[in-house]
Amino acid sequence: VPPSSSNPGSGGENTQQEDLTLINSFTIEQIERHIASLNRGLQLPDAKLKAKCGDVLKGLQAHSHSWVFNSPVDPIELGLPDYFEVIKRPMDLG
Repeated sequence: VPPSSSNPGSGGENTQQEDLTLINSFTIEQIERHIASLNRGLQLPDAKLKAKCGDVLKGLQAHSHSWVFNSPVDPIELGLPDYFEVIKRPMDLG
């Protein structure tokens, strides 16, 4: 990995920093192709997009910390009288 420029402002030392960016590992052609794909946007049929989102949702629901998002909030049980004033569109993953 090529070193980057020296680090000014470090007490007068001329230290070298490792270049940790990924951009330098790609060719110009690869970068241009990637930018072109971003400009085209997502082009998936609805069924395929729904399946991919379903996979992500299942992964989120299976996570050990997801239990707080898997069912609606009960503002009465939790003593949150202004919940619906603060949360205009309550949502959960359940």
